[in-house]
Amino acid sequence: MQLMPATASRFGVSNPYDAQQNVHAGARYLKFLIDRFGHDIRLALAAYNAGEEAVARNGGQIPPFSETMAYVPRVLKIYKLLGEQPRSTLIVDSL
Repeated sequence: MQLMPATASRFGVSNPYDAQQNVHAGARYLKFLIDRFGHDIRLALAAYNAGEEAVARNGGQIPPFSETMAYVPRVLKIYKLLGEQPRSTLIVDSL
């Protein structure tokens, strides 16, 4: 996960280089964004990439930043591909 310093602090990360702290905080932040944007995964991903306020300033739409406009469909594609995999083929470590 890549967390801005303020976001890391907001979600209790004392050491951003600690993978466990970083991933846990990143997951909590993503959950927060999903809830904030009414379970609209596209907007939550856009907010994760461009910032919550960028989505809000753009009228609750994906901001017209080239990086964000490329990021959202790329992550959704991976999410869809992973969702189509049989669970037995996924390796998931408990956090």
